[in-house]
Amino acid sequence: MFPNDRKPALIFVTPSHQFPMGGTLSVKRRLELVEFARKNGCFILEDDYDSEFTYEGFPSNSLFEFDTEHVIYAGTFSKIMFPSLRLGYLVVPNELVLQIRKWKRLSDHHSNSIYQLALMRFIESGDLERHIHRMKRVYKKRRDNLLSLLQVYFGEKVKIYGFNAGMHIVAEFEDIVFTEEIIQHLLKCGIYVVPVEKHSILKGNHSNQIILGYAQLDYEDMVKGLEILKTRLNYS
Repeated sequence: MFPNDRKPALIFVTPSHQFPMGGTLSVKRRLELVEFARKNGCFILEDDYDSEFTYEGFPSNSLFEFDTEHVIYAGTFSKIMFPSLRLGYLVVPNELVLQIRKWKRLSDHHSNSIYQLALMRFIESGDLERHIHRMKRVYKKRRDNLLSLLQVYFGEKVKIYGFNAGMHIVAEFEDIVFTEEIIQHLLKCGIYVVPVEKHSILKGNHSNQIILGYAQLDYEDMVKGLEILKTRLNYS
């Protein structure tokens, strides 16, 4: 439901892949959100940070495709390339172009010109698209390995969320509360996990869930990590 008593100036959303639970906004809800923005004369900032890595079906239409006058579309090369590149982009309504340029100039003058030119050549040659397709296969295989291993080690005692896209999943463990003490203990044992509770506004609803990234892990790393996790969580 959308509020009837509020007229926001800006709505920030991640409809393609919500972090951390990995939810995706349905087309129906996307259309409803766009209609709400039209009626209230506000803008939507659509943060599409990793929809290139969708493993089940096809990425949904962006909000910008439904309305180019009320949606600001934000993308980044941090996921498809690497974070230190420090390059992203905005696709904005015509009426905001001059203002956005002014804000950009005031915020950091300009982005690295050499990086921008190199990326432009990478895009024009078609190498970026080939790179994305290659990495999508790599990440999908790693995701599948992690899902399979979680079932082997924990079976029905673990539930998985947000596995259709991105570079992480959320694992919910039966009868476990991930306190700071447990998180630190796991870290000392060589496992870095992030509790979902850390990203939750309302505390107490996700205390048995952790975020598991897989982008940089090979099969052996996953086996080693899950063996330690199972032992330290006292799962038989």
